[in-house]
Amino acid sequence: MQVAAGVLMFVLVFAMLFAGIGLFIGGEITFRSGKKIPKDAGRKAAAALVSFIPLFVVTRTILRWFDPEQSIPIESISWPMAGACLILAGTWLLRGMAASKPRPSYPAASSVSPFETNEPPAPAIILPEFDEPPKPAAPTPRSADSKPRRKSPFDFS
Repeated sequence: MQVAAGVLMFVLVFAMLFAGIGLFIGGEITFRSGKKIPKDAGRKAAAALVSFIPLFVVTRTILRWFDPEQSIPIESISWPMAGACLILAGTWLLRGMAASKPRPSYPAASSVSPFETNEPPAPAIILPEFDEPPKPAAPTPRSADSKPRRKSPFDFS
């Protein structure tokens, strides 16, 4: 059971590390659905994800100084610390994504603006056309008196 928990922790830490590095490098990330992770929220979350490894190493070292027989199981430190880092990163990401949503703008009641006029719009500007080089002539069709080619099953031209 300890081996399975250790392997699971290794996979989780590896995923946290790569997600943190990706958020650091990515800057503002836009998903296909249109949701965005702003730079500052992404970098805060990345700092939380990447900081798990140094925090865990420092905590474990301090515990070894005070408790050389290691009566405290290491899983009782690593799992809560990983959960705290994940919750902190998720909170920052969700708050950042919620803040980056476009606010719905409601049009004001239809009122007459003193700046609007009832004049028709100005005509579109027409730009002059430049001389184009002459187009190449169409290829001449083959004459009917040329001998027909024999169809070969290996001729792909």
